[in-house]
Amino acid sequence: MRVSVAGASGYGGGEVVRLLLGHPEVQLVHLTAETRAGEPYGEVFPNVRGLVPHHTETLDPA
Repeated sequence: MRVSVAGASGYGGGEVVRLLLGHPEVQLVHLTAETRAGEPYGEVFPNVRGLVPHHTETLDPA
């Protein structure tokens, strides 16, 4: 299952990402964050460094 997480740089979003990483059927495809957009996700949450190869993105409504 391909999954996007909105608000991934917040506490709740970080927990959702952590839980999804443990699910064998989930593939993280997008992580959005308003305040830390453009940063490697491993810099936002060092505990998942190397496990999430994505940068955070802004949520573009278009």
